[in-house]
Amino acid sequence: MKSITLAEQLRDLQAYGRQRTAELGIEPADMPDRIRELIERRPDPDDRQGF
Repeated sequence: MKSITLAEQLRDLQAYGRQRTAELGIEPADMPDRIRELIERRPDPDDRQGF
Protein backbone atom coordinates (compact mmCIF):
# COMPACT_ATOMS: atom_id res chain seq x y z
CA MET A 1 0.00 0.00 0.00
CA LYS A 2 2.88 2.38 0.74
CA SER A 3 4.24 1.94 -2.78
CA ILE A 4 0.88 2.98 -4.25
CA THR A 5 0.85 6.10 -2.08
CA LEU A 6 4.40 6.98 -3.10
CA ALA A 7 3.59 6.43 -6.78
CA GLU A 8 0.58 8.75 -6.50
CA GLN A 9 2.66 11.41 -4.76
CA LEU A 10 5.33 11.17 -7.44
CA ARG A 11 2.71 11.48 -10.18
CA ASP A 12 1.26 14.59 -8.50
CA LEU A 13 4.68 16.17 -8.04
CA GLN A 14 5.62 15.51 -11.66
CA ALA A 15 2.37 17.11 -12.83
CA TYR A 16 3.05 20.13 -10.62
CA GLY A 17 6.58 20.41 -12.02
CA ARG A 18 5.33 20.27 -15.60
CA GLN A 19 2.73 22.94 -14.86
CA ARG A 20 5.23 25.28 -13.19
CA THR A 21 7.84 24.94 -15.93
CA ALA A 22 5.16 25.67 -18.54
CA GLU A 23 4.02 28.75 -16.57
CA LEU A 24 7.60 29.99 -16.43
CA GLY A 25 8.15 29.35 -20.14
CA ILE A 26 10.84 26.75 -19.55
CA GLU A 27 11.12 24.01 -22.14
CA PRO A 28 11.59 20.49 -20.72
CA ALA A 29 14.62 20.02 -22.99
CA ASP A 30 16.31 22.98 -21.25
CA MET A 31 16.08 21.45 -17.78
CA PRO A 32 19.34 19.44 -17.76
CA ASP A 33 21.36 22.55 -18.68
CA ARG A 34 19.52 24.71 -16.13
CA ILE A 35 20.09 22.14 -13.38
CA ARG A 36 23.77 21.83 -14.31
CA GLU A 37 24.14 25.63 -14.07
CA LEU A 38 22.52 25.68 -10.62
CA ILE A 39 24.76 22.88 -9.36
CA GLU A 40 27.87 24.67 -10.62
CA ARG A 41 26.87 27.87 -8.80
CA ARG A 42 26.37 26.14 -5.44
CA PRO A 43 29.24 26.33 -2.99
CA ASP A 44 31.18 23.12 -2.54
CA PRO A 45 30.10 21.54 0.79
CA ASP A 46 33.55 20.00 1.17
CA ASP A 47 35.18 23.42 1.02
CA ARG A 48 35.12 24.15 4.74
CA GLN A 49 36.47 27.67 4.76
CA GLY A 50 37.98 28.28 8.15
CA PHE A 51 36.69 25.09 9.75
